[in-house]
Parts: sequence; C-alpha cells; structure tokens
Amino acid sequence: MNPKILLPKTKHFLLWLLSALVLIGMTMFVGFKAVNLYQVQTRILEQVTEMENRAAKRPVIKISKTQQDEQKQWELLEKEKQYPWKHLFAAIETSTDKQIELLELLPDKASRLVILRGEATNTASLVAFLEKLENNSNLRTVHLSHQEKVTRERLETVGFEIKITLR
Repeated sequence: MNPKILLPKTKHFLLWLLSALVLIGMTMFVGFKAVNLYQVQTRILEQVTEMENRAAKRPVIKISKTQQDEQKQWELLEKEKQYPWKHLFAAIETSTDKQIELLELLPDKASRLVILRGEATNTASLVAFLEKLENNSNLRTVHLSHQEKVTRERLETVGFEIKITLR
C-alpha cells in the first residue's frame, strides 16, 4: 500500500484550482470585451463610410448647349400641352352663334388670361355672348374691356375685346 494516498490533500491544490478558475474567467471576460469592441469598431467604420458616401460630391454631368435648348423646348411643349385649350374652345364654341365673328384669340399662358377680339352684328348679340361665357364653369372671370362701332362700306358692326381668366 502506498502511504501517500492516505495523506490529506495539500492547501496548494485549492490555491491552484482557484487561480486557474480566475485565469479562465479573466480570459473569457477579455475575449467577450474584444469581440464587443470589434463589433463596435465595424459599426463605426460602416457609419463613417456611409457618411463619406453621402458627403461625397456627385459628379456634375455637363450638358451641351444644344441639349439645354432641346430640354427647354420639351418643357415649353409640356406647358403648352397642360394649358386648358379643350375647356377654352368648348366654352367659346358653346357660346358663339352666327351673329358673333371672332377675329383674334391671344392667350397668356402664365396668367391664364385670354383676350378675345371680334365683331358682333349688334349689341344684343354681344351681351348674349358675354352672358353665355359667364355661365360657363370652366371660366373664372369674363369681362368686356372694349367695345366700339365698326363701319365697313355699308355694314355696321360692334367691335369688341373680351378678357377671360381660365380656372
């Protein structure tokens, strides 16, 4: 029989076990902190690159003079297309009769103002024309701005100018 087996365990064993456990705990703590620090660092780097990308100046594409002119022409065409021509002509067509002769139509696209110039056979037909235009829901305002008697050879008519504001 071996006499050392029966001897009580020494105090050094517990000290070694405790120091090993502390060392393992500290290693795990340092490892978790390193992983956490790495994750924070990658997140910060991603944010920095994203901010740099946002702050980077976009390259300015230089457009030639002909392309600029073409773009302006397309914009003018688009504005022309959006102008309420259909409503204007529908209002005029429903309001006119054989006693009214329209000679000139001058639209101002910016202010949506239209000037109509023409002649009527008499004042009563002109007043009826104005009333029909005023009753149209597509026109905001209608007013007679000028009226005069026009004589050509033996024919007497009433020349007029009407200003119409479109909705």
